[in-house]
Amino acid sequence: ATTGEYSVTALRFTVRAGDRTCAIDADVYRPAGVDRAHPAPAVLTTNGFGGSKNDGSTNATGAALARRGYVVLAYSGLGFGRSGCLISLDHPGIDGRAASGLIDFLAGARAADDGARADYVTLDRPGDPRVGMVGGSYGGA
Repeated sequence: ATTGEYSVTALRFTVRAGDRTCAIDADVYRPAGVDRAHPAPAVLTTNGFGGSKNDGSTNATGAALARRGYVVLAYSGLGFGRSGCLISLDHPGIDGRAASGLIDFLAGARAADDGARADYVTLDRPGDPRVGMVGGSYGGA
């Protein structure tokens, strides 16, 4: 992958997670030159327990991957940082469902709360983004 500049855009998402409606605070790191005509694969990343998208580790991961040409969606896990809802300790029906909603954004299947869309992520087929996930501690469970 290439090394280069990137932009960071703050986004908010409202997602249904289990029986909860939760707000998710996120940043999308977009490498320079990545657009609809020149898409890039994506990485979803979140914080360890007690952290947030701005904890020095999560945002450093976003920056490092973006410099290498990946679109990165870094978010504060539910109950951390400025994301809403209570902490549910990586419950698949709550935290997993919330992460799935963010993957839908990377697939171009949904917009952020402000209407922003990610039409610049590589798709393997419609609705199927080329995306990996990374995180440390709680964020990697």
